Amino acid sequence: MARLGTVSIPQLNATIVKQLSSRKIFTVDDFIAETTESMTKITGLAYKDILAIRKEIVNKHGGKVKNTLQSLDEEKESVSTGIPSLDILLNGGLHPGQMYEFCGTSSSGKTSICLAISTNVALNSDFVVHYIDSKRDFSSSRIQMILEESKVSNEEVARVMGQIKLTQIQSLPELFSTLYSLASAKDDKLRVIIIDSLHSLFHVTTDNYESLYSLNHLWNICKYLADECCLSVITVNAVTQWRENESLPVNGAETSTIIKPMLGRFWRGVPNTRIYVEEMSNDKRKLTICKSHELSIGKNVEIKIVNSGII
Repeated sequence: MARLGTVSIPQLNATIVKQLSSRKIFTVDDFIAETTESMTKITGLAYKDILAIRKEIVNKHGGKVKNTLQSLDEEKESVSTGIPSLDILLNGGLHPGQMYEFCGTSSSGKTSICLAISTNVALNSDFVVHYIDSKRDFSSSRIQMILEESKVSNEEVARVMGQIKLTQIQSLPELFSTLYSLASAKDDKLRVIIIDSLHSLFHVTTDNYESLYSLNHLWNICKYLADECCLSVITVNAVTQWRENESLPVNGAETSTIIKPMLGRFWRGVPNTRIYVEEMSNDKRKLTICKSHELSIGKNVEIKIVNSGII
């Protein structure tokens, strides 16, 4: 990460850099890690000046992770979700090097889908799924119910539960710490990471510099895990409904209702594939591709949530 004395930002003159160095703030990463309020006290700069510096840092030094793998498909094959219609929708299942996002309103079934995917991947292979739970929604009893309905032996239940690694978090630092640990561990059996959910950690629907930096940070580490570690990364996000011109192309939505994923404009373009989860009835859901560079926008399938998982 660039040192503050080497970056070309007018407000960061030699005097300010010296003041920051005395407080052990040496790099742009150190600068962003501090709160805006603390930086105004340390530097004597106005609040708006600190925000302007943060914006410049995000624009100039946010960075992008380079994909060094020329052909991910040659390294690892796709992993079936165990949900036939979803595999068809995703052109064969979860592909390495891809970021997927399930978005939808509260209680639309996003977590149920993630639990079913976790169970199916572990049951049908020796792969590991790491489930990062920020809302305490992870349900081991639900997984056991799915397995019992599938007539799985006790030994198989124990094996599956052992292949689903759970980390419960409550803050962004805990999320970043978990993701960095996974990146450094380089577990050959790890194939899928699920983050359920992002919106509970950010609590924002608008863009601001601190959130942009955190989102950019999250994007970089997720891209590293996807590209360099050949993993499939799944995130869960909520949606908001507005009366505006820009909307997700979801069939069946009222023309006056605009559906947008939360976390602002920056994150809107991050996942390779975004799937909108829509409740049709008590047990039926429609899954619609609403963002993808490779899959057909608007393509959809219906699934049914049952005791044995999702069919």
